[in-house]
Amino acid sequence: MLPGMVLTGVLVWRAFANNRALAERRLLDSARVDAAALDREFAGTIHVLEALATSPTLDIGDLAAFHAEGRRIQSTQSGWYTVVLVSLDGQQLVSTRVPWGAPLRNVVEPESFRRLLETRKPTVGIMRPPLDGGAEFVFPIRVPVFRDGELKYALSAVVNVDSLSRVIPRQLPEEWTRSILDSVGTIAVRTRGGENFVGVRASEAFLQRLDRSPETISRETTREGIRVYAATSRNTFGWTSVIVVPTSILDAPLWASMTAILIGGAVSRRLAADLAAATSAAEAVAEGLPIKEARGHVAETRRLQRSLTSAASLLEKRARERDAEIQRADAARAEAEQASQTKDQFLAVLGHELRNPLAPALTALELMKARDPQTFTKERQILERQVAHMVRLVNDLLDVSRLARGKVQLERRRFQIRDAVDRAIDMANPLIVQRGHTFDVSVPDNGLTIDADIARIVQAISNLLTNAAKYTPPGGRIALTASASAGQVVLVCEDDGPGIPVEIVARLFDPFAQGPRTIDRSEGGLGLGLTLARAFAEMHRGTIAYERLDGGGSRFMLKLPLAAEVEPATPAELPSPVRGGARQRILLVDDNLDANEMLESALDAAGHEVVTAMNGPDALAAASKTAPAVGVLDIGLPGMDGYELARHLREICPGVRLIALTGYGQSSDHDAALAAGFDAHLAKPVPLSTLLGLIDKAVHAAPPSESRQSPSPRN
Repeated sequence: MLPGMVLTGVLVWRAFANNRALAERRLLDSARVDAAALDREFAGTIHVLEALATSPTLDIGDLAAFHAEGRRIQSTQSGWYTVVLVSLDGQQLVSTRVPWGAPLRNVVEPESFRRLLETRKPTVGIMRPPLDGGAEFVFPIRVPVFRDGELKYALSAVVNVDSLSRVIPRQLPEEWTRSILDSVGTIAVRTRGGENFVGVRASEAFLQRLDRSPETISRETTREGIRVYAATSRNTFGWTSVIVVPTSILDAPLWASMTAILIGGAVSRRLAADLAAATSAAEAVAEGLPIKEARGHVAETRRLQRSLTSAASLLEKRARERDAEIQRADAARAEAEQASQTKDQFLAVLGHELRNPLAPALTALELMKARDPQTFTKERQILERQVAHMVRLVNDLLDVSRLARGKVQLERRRFQIRDAVDRAIDMANPLIVQRGHTFDVSVPDNGLTIDADIARIVQAISNLLTNAAKYTPPGGRIALTASASAGQVVLVCEDDGPGIPVEIVARLFDPFAQGPRTIDRSEGGLGLGLTLARAFAEMHRGTIAYERLDGGGSRFMLKLPLAAEVEPATPAELPSPVRGGARQRILLVDDNLDANEMLESALDAAGHEVVTAMNGPDALAAASKTAPAVGVLDIGLPGMDGYELARHLREICPGVRLIALTGYGQSSDHDAALAAGFDAHLAKPVPLSTLLGLIDKAVHAAPPSESRQSPSPRN
């Protein structure tokens, strides 16, 4: 019996040693997944901070406006405690935690601030309690703010460590304990007993082992005195994910099996057959194969068989959990990358296709006005407003994230709210008339003066009216009233429609949120109207709210601050007639015939000599003959695109000034145009006065020898 017992013990020991090593590797892989998820969490916050760091308010030093912008961004980010702007000498300049103008401290947690100054790269600090008290812990994530290539500020988001709990997978094996440590070893998140351990530093012995090998698996003893296997993986920013499993989970089946072997060997020779079966089962466990069912002759061998079966089942379960977890992480990462690429490609194509038809329409309107300002004045003004409104909608659709970052620029002036109401009614009235609604307006002509961007206020009001007209059954009633209350203009839009369904009220102002639709989508729209209305209201320090009326119907209340001093409202200035600077020879290249003809007429009316082409080869031939001073080029040309055409034109006419006039209007398109040799980049449609001013500026910026080139052909 002894040789059989020894052989079986060796086989069982080997099987469990192999499978324990496999389990340890799976633990380490899970720790790597957690560290990668923590990296993505930090990278997301850094991305938002870097977008905020580009705010124009920092360019002009308007820290009060940046404070308001930071508060708005903070409100959209779960777990952010405050946003802080720090000067290079460590003095806090802005903190959204306190009102603007309140006294501020020097930089808190200076070590990460010092690393940022040294590396000029984003850093993640260590956790600490907030200075103004509280039981929670926070930590800073910092990014550098550059202007003209020089480091000017440090911008930080102070984040509550509780927000990191979403990094930990929700479905956990019940025996696992997962933790996250900051860069000095303080526990930030712990799935078991977090209330007792968050903020406590790990043991020095554990931290010393972690310093020697940032990614490892070892045997440790927890603060509760439990022996565990601990897998660790450190992320890019020095934080560490830790997964521990009690050693008893992995070792208990081994000791149970060995004990059963010893007891069984002393019982009877009948154990020989049972030991042979146990040997086969142990080998199957070692090789990862199913265990054949066998019934032992005595209780001890039956217990051994059950232990081996349980061990095999547990190892298989852990393997499935680990594989599923890695697959989910890989799938989520691939899905996010694909979605980002699809979004970028879609926005680029959509912007080009929507902007191109608007460009000749806007140019044609400006030509009509320049040729006969007194003809069809009212109709032309309506068309001008509608085209401008379409341009704004296209821009908002292409970059809704710009609103979340506060990147929309306001063109403020003082006006009566009635002026904005009249424009909004012009935009919404066709739909109101079409659906046969009764429309009551009670807005005084004077006395409600605001200081705002009239275009944005008009869009907010027209969105409210359009929503009321779309969702109120034909023949309904819509009322629009305005009054002053507590230093604010209160604009109320009511209808007697069915009201907003209760299930979507909570997300009513979210992008693309819409009420019930009929199959023909007669209501139309993209679900951005209320989102934009709220964003524009908040940008003007106002609010917008919804109430359900008794008996059905909806009421939307838009509140905006009254102007500090009431002054006579000035009517909006009409665009000036087409005027240009000194006569120049201009090469105009666009494959859209309408756009080419309209812009040629406009530039000709401004006094310039225009040569046109609709593709790259024709443009190069024309340039060789005429030597233009300025080239206005589309980018999306057939065959030879605008970038390649610009490079060839530089070779033919070294002094030519090149302007990209294109439907591709993202920041990456602007950078690509400058890299290809363009002097300026304009996104269609653009007011003719802007293009003429840029042409005049480009020519005057060129050296005299370049701006007065000979018209003779070149070789």
